[in-house]
Amino acid sequence: MGNEIENMSQMDMARRWRFAKSGDPIFRSDLPLAEKFKKRFFDEPGGFTPEISRAIERRSKMFSEELTPEEDWIAKWQYGYLEHFHSVLFKVICVADEGNLDRLSLGFPDEVEGYRKYTRQAGWWKEVQKKIGKQASRWCSVV
Repeated sequence: MGNEIENMSQMDMARRWRFAKSGDPIFRSDLPLAEKFKKRFFDEPGGFTPEISRAIERRSKMFSEELTPEEDWIAKWQYGYLEHFHSVLFKVICVADEGNLDRLSLGFPDEVEGYRKYTRQAGWWKEVQKKIGKQASRWCSVV
């Protein structure tokens, strides 16, 4: 895996940094890979530049430009394309009561609205699936 880090481009490293699943061995502080990645990505020239961040965001609509922001978030969640922060955020959203969902929606309106539609509007997720042409695995109950 150390060679993998050496062979990664700056964009590859930025994508990995942004979209890695929780527990990715490259980012585990108890392994030497984390220090190697940090040194190569952040300490060497380049790192996570605003230009790279924008390029990744432009590509972050994984499925279709026709999806609304809330549909895109739910599709990423259902298909496992969330970066670590949003993976944890969706775990919190799944267990939040209505008052806390309202609070979370102040900072994450698209994510919470998508979750509400996913769990409360019959047929909503099936319509999203039709837009992207995939069937989902369900991680929370759906109406």
